[in-house]
Amino acid sequence: MPAFNLAIDSASSFRGPKPPWVLRCPEPSDSIQQLWRALGIALVGERIRSESGSTLTPHVTVLRDADKPLAPCPIQPIVWVVRDFVLIHSQLGRERRYTELGRWSLPDAGKSSP
Repeated sequence: MPAFNLAIDSASSFRGPKPPWVLRCPEPSDSIQQLWRALGIALVGERIRSESGSTLTPHVTVLRDADKPLAPCPIQPIVWVVRDFVLIHSQLGRERRYTELGRWSLPDAGKSSP
């Protein structure tokens, strides 16, 4: 699939005792949903179990382990061009570590793939 824009226009938090504060888009675009479904199909094809569940929530974490939830509020829209995606191994615990396992590029919109 070609590169696409992702617009983030609200701030809020996820649920939990120490809720992370996040920036998010209230309705995921068709493009990001298409990418997410294609990745899910590819994982099944490789017999890899996904732990992400069945709901897509595109977001950027800005604060972990907050003392209180952040009430949902609009922000000035931030638009990113999604040109690639990355597989990250998140090791949680006392020392959080994030290791990039792979990176894949999306072709620029309007250009044909070889």
